Amino acid sequence: MSYSLNIISGPDTGRRCTLSEREMLLVGRGEDCGIRLSDPSVSRVHVRITLSDGQVYLEDAGSRWGTLVNGRSTEGRELVPGDRIEIGDTQLRLEADSPLVTTIAPIGRRTLGGLAALADNGLGLPANQAAGNGAQPVSRPRATVPAIKLKTLAGRKFLRFQVESIVAEARSGIVFRATDPKHARTVALKIFRPDFFQDRTAERRFLRAVRATIPLAHENLVRLHTAGRTRGLCFMACEFIEGESVSQMIRRIGVAGMLDWRNAWQVACGVAKALEFAHEHNILHRNIGPSNILVRAGDRCVKLGDLMLAKALDQTTEERITRPGEVIGDLRYLSPEQLSGEQPVDAKADIYSLGATLYAILTGRPPFEGGTAAEVIRRVVTGAPEPPTKFHLAIPSQFEGLVLRMLSTRPEDRPESATRLRAELDRVGRFCGA
Repeated sequence: MSYSLNIISGPDTGRRCTLSEREMLLVGRGEDCGIRLSDPSVSRVHVRITLSDGQVYLEDAGSRWGTLVNGRSTEGRELVPGDRIEIGDTQLRLEADSPLVTTIAPIGRRTLGGLAALADNGLGLPANQAAGNGAQPVSRPRATVPAIKLKTLAGRKFLRFQVESIVAEARSGIVFRATDPKHARTVALKIFRPDFFQDRTAERRFLRAVRATIPLAHENLVRLHTAGRTRGLCFMACEFIEGESVSQMIRRIGVAGMLDWRNAWQVACGVAKALEFAHEHNILHRNIGPSNILVRAGDRCVKLGDLMLAKALDQTTEERITRPGEVIGDLRYLSPEQLSGEQPVDAKADIYSLGATLYAILTGRPPFEGGTAAEVIRRVVTGAPEPPTKFHLAIPSQFEGLVLRMLSTRPEDRPESATRLRAELDRVGRFCGA
């Protein structure tokens, strides 16, 4: 199905623009806008509109006077055919260009059982429009959203997704195995806890960041299909990987030394390829660790997930890792410069985090541990890890040396780029029979 935006009122009435899959359309007065308006009450970039996997998303771009959809103010939402977008003195309508689309009911007459039910997240929350007869739209205060128990989604529907079982759980949210009937595929559906993002600004930053990765495809990256926000809940739907995470791999080892070093080398090669691709697109991961590296069961293909998620969070590292009661986790794999804040963070921070993950695969433990966040940070910033061969004797010296260089406290002592790291891993593989 294809979609178009039609200008139905304002100085540019009658103009029409077809949306392109996986491209972001800017609407406003600016020169870079795909729909450039002559309406003086519209901001230079007023809204961003993205079509991805048949879903259309609108996001206000920080406009001066705001954006209305069907008469209601919004900062960002999914659109359906027939929705009216009001910016300044201009109105646009989203239309489906397929002749097979059923006629859309007038906005005031959509019912919870009809098209507006697309907004129902399966939690009993009100849809975007109230039932007909001129009733006013129903809204629910943001303060009530944290009462939602995400675990109860298993076995129910969330938007178009049929939610099945819980795959993983973290402070940030819950990952479910789910079915996307529209595309006949299984997805990993991550729904973030309502209190994970500090405010709407943080949510908007998250949505901008993850949607920017939708067009990016690489065999060693977990493919992001779609992302959005509905009724106070942010979500991502990603490629579902049948296999195990590196965290599960490490737990499965149980006793240090049980895993062949070649497993770590294969993980290193796959992630290095993913980082080379990401860095070429000026994207840093910033949060590589055992939990977001997956190994597919069928062909042992290594997949790196959560690209740009850490950058999307509107919190500092210190705020994320020292919150009372939070289990120490990812900070053990963050680079010294990320934890100290004394140096700029660049691609070498990702190389450090990959090195820390490889160390954990080889030894069954991260390179630095401690009883408190402060203790771990101090050891990462100032210490040197024990050689992996202290715990795992059957590691070739060439591979151990490369891992220890990746863990150098000074960024300049690490491999200079993911491309260089790939070359060194290839050399290790040739000389050590990987």
